[in-house]
Amino acid sequence: MAAEGRASLLFGSPLRQRIQKIFRLSPNAIFGASGSVGTMQKCRDLIKNYAESLSKGLDTNTKEELRQSLLKIMKSELDRHKTPHGDNKGAPLADILICVYEPEAKYRIWHIAPDCAARA
Repeated sequence: MAAEGRASLLFGSPLRQRIQKIFRLSPNAIFGASGSVGTMQKCRDLIKNYAESLSKGLDTNTKEELRQSLLKIMKSELDRHKTPHGDNKGAPLADILICVYEPEAKYRIWHIAPDCAARA
């Protein structure tokens, strides 16, 4: 996984700032995020709660529970954005990748798009 490691923050005009986008969950699991910094942080905090489960592999139950929890974060961000702006255009969302090393399957990468459609 690779990330630029910078984010655009808006304080009048865009300002580029360093930010951590790749996080270790366990010796065999990492995740990366891109998008809105605040949404990335909320997703990071949630995913860290699943670190032990993810370190054992990407089982179906954990994936679905995590996907539903991430969907709640994304929906909350969409609703919060829609109130003052009237639509979802430009809503502060995040793209998530989780990478787990499973000895029998090698590396498995799970992509969770901002609409929470999961692809493994």
